[in-house]
Order: sequence, then C-alpha cells, then structure tokens
Amino acid sequence: MATIEKLCQKELQDRLKDRLKGIKELENKQKINECWYYRQLLNKKQLENIEQMELKDIKQIMIKKAQKDYEKELKKELEKIEKIKAAEPIKHGKMDIEWVHNRTWG
Repeated sequence: MATIEKLCQKELQDRLKDRLKGIKELENKQKINECWYYRQLLNKKQLENIEQMELKDIKQIMIKKAQKDYEKELKKELEKIEKIKAAEPIKHGKMDIEWVHNRTWG
C-alpha cells in the first residue's frame, strides 16, 4: 500500500479509535440523547426503545455501526485515491484571468 493510502487509513483509524473510546466511556442513556453523533449511530426504532434496552447492548450496537461506517468510509476514500492514480496526466491547460477595474485596487 502506498504512502497516501496508509495516511488515509491511519487518519480514519484514529477517528474510529476516538469514537469507540467515547462510546465505551458513556455512563448513561441520557448522554446518548444529548449528543447528535451517538444518536446517528442508532436507528429510529432503537432510539424510540432506548429506555427498555440495556446500556451495554446499546453500546454494542453503536460500536458495530461505528466500525461499519469506518469500513465504508475507508473503502470510499481508497476508491477516490485509485481513481486519481488511474487518471491520465494533464498534457496542457488553459487559464483565463479577467481584470476588473475598481476604486480599491485600481
């Protein structure tokens, strides 16, 4: 794996570690409702039934979803990198600059 892929993967892994650490440190269900990020890791039905669920079950669901999101994001970023690498080099380009006279800049 080339350097850019490793850097991309490392950045996403660090982000995942931070998210998992935050999930594991959750102390009560109220904090889940207060934070948009935690709410987005649960679907609508799970959010409605959050009071009937155990905190450890909620955490497991959130961890699984965070890992799934990480894998999707990594795949997406690596596809972008491959697409850029596969592109042909630019042979020529054209740039037009338009000068607009104004009082401030002359």
